[in-house]
Amino acid sequence: MARRYAASRQLQERRQFIRDSRSRVTQKTAWFMMHRIRRAMEQGSFGKLSGEVGADETFIGGKARNMHVAKRQRRITGTGGKDKTPVMGILERGGKVRVSVIPNRRKQALQAEVQEAC
Repeated sequence: MARRYAASRQLQERRQFIRDSRSRVTQKTAWFMMHRIRRAMEQGSFGKLSGEVGADETFIGGKARNMHVAKRQRRITGTGGKDKTPVMGILERGGKVRVSVIPNRRKQALQAEVQEAC
């Protein structure tokens, strides 16, 4: 009973965070986030990954050749991953996946994410 109450309380707190005007998300985004949080709570996927895991990182962002010339000049200021967001994914063999935005691709940042997930 206490466990269910705690989960309900967590859900209410997350709801309040999403509704908070400072979070600057649209209603559609808030709805999507809320359903993702509910699904994670049902499946219990807030726990750590176990067993054999694999990790990889990539850069997320639009390709310069697919942008309009004016937008490309405004947004692309260098080459490679300079103007893109680094993202790391950790996959548990046989199921769960964790994806998170990382500050950089340095060894300390990557190892910290793996330690937090496992």
